[in-house]
Amino acid sequence: SENNNNNNNNKEEEEEEEERLFIYTREPFLLTQKMEEEEKKKHQHHPVYRGEHLDPSALVFDCDGTILETMTLFYEADKITCEERGLELSKTRFYELAGVPIKEIFRLLRDEQGKTEEEISESDLDAMTIRCGELANEMGTPEIIQSTETIIMHGKKNGVKMAVASSGCRDVVRGHLKQRGLLDMFDVVVTCEDVKHGKPAPDLYLLAAEKLKVDPKQCTAYEDATLGIQSAKAAGMDVVDVRRLEGYPNPEALAYDK
Repeated sequence: SENNNNNNNNKEEEEEEEERLFIYTREPFLLTQKMEEEEKKKHQHHPVYRGEHLDPSALVFDCDGTILETMTLFYEADKITCEERGLELSKTRFYELAGVPIKEIFRLLRDEQGKTEEEISESDLDAMTIRCGELANEMGTPEIIQSTETIIMHGKKNGVKMAVASSGCRDVVRGHLKQRGLLDMFDVVVTCEDVKHGKPAPDLYLLAAEKLKVDPKQCTAYEDATLGIQSAKAAGMDVVDVRRLEGYPNPEALAYDK
């Protein structure tokens, strides 16, 4: 009987030791597993919106090169406008300055190429901006970028707030969106006339979030230009580079990106 009691005690002690060992080895495993799950969650992307916000408060889109394939049209229009004023615009410089308001692009090129304000005045820059828009319109209606359209349609269907934050001119941007039946998809459209500082400053994206009444840090932005991406990030937004989405129609945009 005494031997049996000793055996039982020994068995209980062994079981307790095994349980302690199990807990001891299990706890770090559970901790590691939890950390891995949290890390994985950090790098998850929304299956449709593609950003890191799995439930974004709003979606904010650049227009040219993001919603509409205007970049090939605008390069030709910008180039012709520059040549009419004795300026040069290479394709490399065009893509480097993508996202900057067009009037500021013309001003930069004037200063870079040694033209004086007497040769190309402020009113001349305004006239060039108008001329460029007219030329682009003559070249036809830009195509919708399908990968972005899918995101817009999903957002609209699910009642997500949406805005356009474009460096383009108001009439041109709204006109192009209206031509393609997209203007009414957006709750807000802000353009270069609405802010003092264009991209890469965050002003356009911050204004879009303010008008939507959402925290910019809870927004997903969509861009096709390096300076535009900088702008959205400076506003605190998560950013999707649409040039990297499947089926993006203008591979030149990435080819010229540094």
